Amino acid sequence: MKHNKRVIILGLDGATFNVIFPLIKRGNLPNFKKLIETGAYGSLRSTIPPLSSSAWASFMTGMNPGNHGVYDFILKKPNSYDTMFLNGSLVRASPFWEIIGGKGKKVVIQNVMGTYPPKPLNGYLITGFLSPPGKPYTYPLDFRFELEEKFGEYPRAPGTSVQPGREKEYVEKIYENMEKRKKITDYLMSTKEWDLFVVVFEETDVLQHAFWKYFAGETEDKKLDFLKDVIPNIYKKFDNYLGGLLQKVDEDTALIVLSDHGFDNLKKVVFINNILLEMNMLKLQRNPRTQLKKFCLKHHLNVETLLKIGEKIGFKIKGAAIEAKREQAIANKLFLSKDDIDWKRTKAFSIGVGGHIFINLKEKEPEGIVSKDEYEEIINHIATKLQELRDPETNEKIIEKVYRKEEIYKGKLLDYMPDLSILPKEGYFTLYKEHFISPSFLMKSSVSGSHTLYGVFMMKGCGVEGGTRVSDIAIWDVPAIVLKIFGINESYIDGKVPKELST
Repeated sequence: MKHNKRVIILGLDGATFNVIFPLIKRGNLPNFKKLIETGAYGSLRSTIPPLSSSAWASFMTGMNPGNHGVYDFILKKPNSYDTMFLNGSLVRASPFWEIIGGKGKKVVIQNVMGTYPPKPLNGYLITGFLSPPGKPYTYPLDFRFELEEKFGEYPRAPGTSVQPGREKEYVEKIYENMEKRKKITDYLMSTKEWDLFVVVFEETDVLQHAFWKYFAGETEDKKLDFLKDVIPNIYKKFDNYLGGLLQKVDEDTALIVLSDHGFDNLKKVVFINNILLEMNMLKLQRNPRTQLKKFCLKHHLNVETLLKIGEKIGFKIKGAAIEAKREQAIANKLFLSKDDIDWKRTKAFSIGVGGHIFINLKEKEPEGIVSKDEYEEIINHIATKLQELRDPETNEKIIEKVYRKEEIYKGKLLDYMPDLSILPKEGYFTLYKEHFISPSFLMKSSVSGSHTLYGVFMMKGCGVEGGTRVSDIAIWDVPAIVLKIFGINESYIDGKVPKELST
């Protein structure tokens, strides 16, 4: 592999060969087809579970979560039952572009999740998803004013919850965001000095969450028939954009297209704390207030019901509002939540969107009750029960596999990783909120698409032979490829250059 002068990385959040290959077969994606036929491609393994938070942190650093510390959007504070919501300060390893910039190379980084707050680098940075509104989001700080003078407010992804009757407006907003980010990308590519250029678009992820059932033909609502083309159309738009990027590839420029995870259908969400409660691994306080909350939850008098009632009578309350600390604290006082757990009787609990499980160990947790001698028995018991879980309506298995932390994490932060992590089967996804939102461990999902373990990897340049199939590549391997292109020693990271790309 020659030492090229430039690398372009195009990240398409959630892009999947489940969409790309069928559209190529229909002749709809000529540039994706060209990239695959004239370059290298393969299924890119994400983190377990496949969450954007941990996956993009692994891409940034070339490390597995055991070395960068991010296994979820919601992280457990060490030696505490409290939680932290992800921001860039919690990524405990350096982004690979800082290493490249330290060697005198110029970098431009745009819209990568987990880069807020902005950190100095040898070039320009626009922080990505999870950047709080109104806060400084660029490096240098005054670069923001240049952007906003030319393009107005920087585009940020809306949530994946679409109000009925406003689907067309929602889709148009997504398209508008994408077009603006493309214009910003073109401007930066043509006006800034760069050796490495990274940009991430999240539109693929957002639309697939919201409208996968229409793409899959799982609805017959004629009024919303137009939505069946929304997902193919976003890929076609990126195919057109990819055509222009391919023209920039030459002997001195490499192009990498990747996603942080794949996508498929989603039927139901799984509440791990509910399961632990049924297993008597998690216990609730015995006081009257907690027992009343438990009674209310059993009869569906919970925070989600309140929000739905509020919207019906005219209060425009959003479910996301309870993610704010103040609103969450109020919800926790009114409804059954993590605050009602009796830690002195609890052996295991779940924290994190991915349903991660922590054992309440003595000498590790503030009110730990599990001894080291009991640890193995409890771990094995929980893992076995989870892998036996079936959907009562269909008798389908729900969990693909339960992993001990030593199986999927390694490194300096191993002790802080969850004791068990879960990979659900297709059609299911774990969900955590501080409050218990369902009396059952299963609930029909409000969105119809969800993440799968394998995303996409495509690469052209650096002497890669056309049609090269990369058989085994993880998302933290991508920085190793880039560092090698620039002739920088990549041995300090977890990622490795795949054998098909090592010549």
